[in-house]
Amino acid sequence: MGFFASVGQSIAYNGILTTAQRWFPENVGLAGGMIVAGYGCGAFILSPLQTAFINPLDYRVNSEGFFTQVDLLERVPQVFIVMAVVFALLQLVGLPFVGQPVEELGVETDPLIMENTERSVATQLKSATFLLLFVSLTCNALWVQLISGLYKAYGQQFIHSDLFLSLVGSLASVFNACSRVIWGIVADNVLPILDVHRVHPWCYFGMVTAGHSHAE
Repeated sequence: MGFFASVGQSIAYNGILTTAQRWFPENVGLAGGMIVAGYGCGAFILSPLQTAFINPLDYRVNSEGFFTQVDLLERVPQVFIVMAVVFALLQLVGLPFVGQPVEELGVETDPLIMENTERSVATQLKSATFLLLFVSLTCNALWVQLISGLYKAYGQQFIHSDLFLSLVGSLASVFNACSRVIWGIVADNVLPILDVHRVHPWCYFGMVTAGHSHAE
């Protein structure tokens, strides 16, 4: 994921997650899980849409794993315009419903509002909380982006239908979305937030180790 995409995603996540969690202060994990589930399930619609637009004839890749068909390659830049229109329509429908719950003045929800202290940016960057979040989210983002970005390249070594691989990714996104909701419920009822953050580095370590062992 590029710089601008990452910045845009971070801004969107921050505002929407915080707003949703304010509506459900007793179920912060579930509220957050529902929001990120929507993001995770995006491929259920977008993956078939993009594939149907770019490769409607289900062309195969060449021996090097690349598409060389001229008509297919000419449609790639156009898909960005299609996606922009789709995203704009979704935002026009969704954004009017985003709003803060009515609260009494001076009353804030403890799990969602940081303590009002004057701390420099440098001090916050050195805090244990920031370091823990940075490491856990980095490990999480790495393996998520690797799998979602390379599953087709790997699958095309054995499966020649691009439409079928798109369907696989679409169905996988449904399970991805469901797992995010489940983890949100677990975070609310079973695991402290600190323990959930500790899970991500170990998941990443296990994935890398398993992949290295398989390669050997």
